[in-house]
Amino acid sequence: MFIRSLFPLCDSFDPNIRAGVGLALGIAVSGSAFTESAARLLMHLQEDIIGYVRQTACIGLGFTYMLRGEDDYKYLEITEKLRKILVQKNAEKITKFGAQLGLGIMNAGGRNMSLRLFADQKTPRLSAIAGLSLFTQYWYWHAYSLFLAFALHPT
Repeated sequence: MFIRSLFPLCDSFDPNIRAGVGLALGIAVSGSAFTESAARLLMHLQEDIIGYVRQTACIGLGFTYMLRGEDDYKYLEITEKLRKILVQKNAEKITKFGAQLGLGIMNAGGRNMSLRLFADQKTPRLSAIAGLSLFTQYWYWHAYSLFLAFALHPT
């Protein structure tokens, strides 16, 4: 239901909304079973003409396919797509940065880390929430991307 509500926002005229959808969708479906429909939406955003929309789509794909293995054919396809972005000579630097972050998130801790905002069903991990909140501000200062480590937890 949540993912279907984001479909109209992906075609918004405002690139900031499209970029927000890419990042929010990746964070929301991280470690869940909604990866197929989320991946379709994020692949659609990767074809955008605006660089930072493609950047957030790459990061969202990283969150979506976190903890997946090479036995998942989509994982291999998305990994290959992100690696192609990194070696393209004509790709924008902002998109390359997003692809690098996406690959790093996919392989966080040797694929043994997951995004975890709650210690149990009720107790929020405040350091993880603060770290993820600061991570989402990476566009302002790239050093903020390091705060993602506070939100990751070993599986």
